[in-house]
Amino acid sequence: MREAVKRIRQLLQEKKKGIRLDQLQREAMEGAGVSAAAVTDALHLLARNQAIRILAMADGGPQLVQLLNDSERKQSQNEAERLRGLTDQDRLVLQEIKKSGVDAITTKDLRFKSGNLPQQQLTKILKELEMRKLIKPVKSVNAGNVKKYMLYELVPSKEITGGPWYHEGEFDYGFINELKRVAEGYLAREHMATLTTFYTFIRDSGIIKGHSGLKMEHVESVLQSLVYDAKLQVGWKGARAMVRFEADPQAPICDALAACGHTHCRCSRRNSTATTAYIASPLSCTVSMSSSSRS
Repeated sequence: MREAVKRIRQLLQEKKKGIRLDQLQREAMEGAGVSAAAVTDALHLLARNQAIRILAMADGGPQLVQLLNDSERKQSQNEAERLRGLTDQDRLVLQEIKKSGVDAITTKDLRFKSGNLPQQQLTKILKELEMRKLIKPVKSVNAGNVKKYMLYELVPSKEITGGPWYHEGEFDYGFINELKRVAEGYLAREHMATLTTFYTFIRDSGIIKGHSGLKMEHVESVLQSLVYDAKLQVGWKGARAMVRFEADPQAPICDALAACGHTHCRCSRRNSTATTAYIASPLSCTVSMSSSSRS
């Protein structure tokens, strides 16, 4: 069997992406001059020692065999250790939780899919799986903060967490207000910036650390809310929208937006040097600003 193990390792090292099981068995037998039984025993030994993994193909085709590197082998050994000692019912519950993916699963559905386990027994199983860090509970915002379970290493979907504006199932007003404050301060200093520039600034500054789901469109909604509050205005430079700090809180942007339907609308204010017109686009209700010298 030693020759079979050596030949299998050699073949898998040559094919980093793996080899079909039937092909590996055939080439190992030919190269090592051993029987099919010896090759099968060698594969079982390598699998038990977490040296290889055998993958089932989604299309039902031949299984694929891959050689694990040191990091993957350690991960596989840790996984095997965490599963050691689990009962068949423990594994059944874990399997159903795994199937639910990032959407997680409720205890009610778990009971049904696990053969109507008694609630007390299911609770005990869930605690055991949690203790082994195989699963974790999450609260679903869209289901009235109902507790669900998912695999420990997965990140819950936006439908579960409510997206970046929620923290532990609660709408995070403090985070939104902090973003608004930072936006006003940044644009007061810089006077003008693109959405990309501001997003890059808050991302690199660490302000959004812990809010990994926050994307550019979320930041844009914060800036737009400041536009509606007449604290920022949108200017244009070429084809790119530019967000610029507006010092005058009385700028009639909100009036323009309120009047905007399917036609252009504008309102104006005057100061000693210029007339500033706020024009709301009928397509997107985005406010733009144009100035002309007062005659």
